Amino acid sequence: MSILSSPSAPVALIAGPTASGKSAIAVALAHRLAQAGRRGVVINADSAQVYADLRVLSARPSDAEMEGVEHRLFGAWDGAEACSAAAWAARAKAEIEDCHAAGAV
Repeated sequence: MSILSSPSAPVALIAGPTASGKSAIAVALAHRLAQAGRRGVVINADSAQVYADLRVLSARPSDAEMEGVEHRLFGAWDGAEACSAAAWAARAKAEIEDCHAAGAV
C-alpha cells in the first residue's frame, strides 16, 4: 500500500545530510499527495531550522522553495530560547496529531 492511497494516518520521514535535497523531496511528495486528493504538510526536524533567527545560516527553505506547501516548526523558536530534543518532540507530536485530525499526511 502506498502513502498516496493509505486510509490510515501515515507519516513520511525524509532524512539525509545537510543540503541533500530533503526539502525539495518533501515539497514534491506534498504535490503528489495533492494530485491524489490528499493534503501533505512538512514538519521540520532540523535542529537549526527551528530557530527564527537562523534562516540564512540554517539554509531554511525560502517561501519560493516551499511552493505553497504548508510547513510547520520552521522558525518556531526564538534564538534566545533553547530547543531541546524533548521540547521539539512534544511540539512535533502535537503537529502530527493536528495534521492527522485534519486528514493531512
